[in-house]
Amino acid sequence: SSTFCYCGDSYGKHGKVLDNVCNSACGGLPLTEYCGGPSSNNIYSLCNKLGTRQSCSQVHHCTTPNSLTPDMTCNPSSCLPGWYGPACDLRNCNVNNGDCGIHPCSSFQIGSTVMTECVCRIGYMKYFYNDYCQLVNSVCNVFPNLCNNTISSCIVGNGDYECNCKTGYQHPTNPINNTVCIGWTYF
Repeated sequence: SSTFCYCGDSYGKHGKVLDNVCNSACGGLPLTEYCGGPSSNNIYSLCNKLGTRQSCSQVHHCTTPNSLTPDMTCNPSSCLPGWYGPACDLRNCNVNNGDCGIHPCSSFQIGSTVMTECVCRIGYMKYFYNDYCQLVNSVCNVFPNLCNNTISSCIVGNGDYECNCKTGYQHPTNPINNTVCIGWTYF
């Protein structure tokens, strides 16, 4: 299902209804999420997150936190750098690299829909569409060939991994994410 509902305190004829049933099916297949309906005092939010369970404020990147209006627009309508659209949920690769940080921002087309998102470097992954790239836990163990193990060893620190050069090797003058080691000799 690409659409999720987050049910809050909803009350029916006989008191509070179960959190996973708010009496009205949301879109998406299979219909597994429920929102709205005939219950009184329904408190819920509906966000299209293509497979995530993040809150709406994590999907919509408004300049003012928690300023998403009931009609799912940012109030005032201003987005963080790299985002655009009424709900600030679309990436703009031409501004701030689409808020992708060290990862490239890329647009691609599926049918008639153009989608834009971060393309994670090796050792990083996203948990859902349009998420930020996150370092894989135990990245050096999960991806044992990230570094050339003959001349370096993989270490993790500061939210990134690095190839630690062995004796006789060093990072180039202009290193690329500290993942390259080159040999050096004394004259």
